[in-house]
Amino acid sequence: MPDRRPQHLLPRHLFRKLGLVLLAYVSLAYFILPAGWHFYETHRTPGPEVLRTVTAIGIPGDPLNVALTGTETDLDRILTRAGWFRAEPITLASSLGIARSILLGSPDNHAPVSTLMFRGRPQDMAYEKPISLDADRRHHVRLWRISPPDAPGPPLWYGAATEDVAVGLNHLTGQFTHHIDPDIDRERDALIADLAATGQLGPVTSTPGIGPVERGRNGEYDLFFTDGLMKHATILPEG
Repeated sequence: MPDRRPQHLLPRHLFRKLGLVLLAYVSLAYFILPAGWHFYETHRTPGPEVLRTVTAIGIPGDPLNVALTGTETDLDRILTRAGWFRAEPITLASSLGIARSILLGSPDNHAPVSTLMFRGRPQDMAYEKPISLDADRRHHVRLWRISPPDAPGPPLWYGAATEDVAVGLNHLTGQFTHHIDPDIDRERDALIADLAATGQLGPVTSTPGIGPVERGRNGEYDLFFTDGLMKHATILPEG
């Protein structure tokens, strides 16, 4: 028999189904699966602190692989001269800006980066270096001040340097996210090379970091591998 329902009811029925699908996706990707992952991580046997970040809900994130000594002004000076841009904080305006950049292919050199935690604190600042015209691909580093405010001398900063290679879905939860290149050592070394090219970076040494990892996973469940070392250098005073 022909469908005798009023035609105007068909789109409403379709929208209702789409709404239920969207609700199911949001519930699963942003609440249920992250909560399960968080439960798993928090009930593992605790070990000594490792030089690794965590997400806002305690899921292991990117390893720390850079250590720099210098003031915030020193950091901004050398990174800017090396061709890096300071990332904006996450706000409605900056979030709309990075979405527009990715969707329309427009530049956004100061696009925000997601928040990671170390020792209970979000990154103090982050810098990025565009690879493509838009914010889909970029080098970036998050930085945490480690030295107490009253410590003598220039402060020590720990950084997590990775390369965003594409926007996609979290491999475990399905959330929209950036995916990283698995070779985080190459990204670490490229950042140090950029800073050294300014002529304002002191000798570079290697110190123990997270330790060797052959098949690690970060907070987006992206694969990474590393020799587990941190590259440490002091920023030289200007002049």
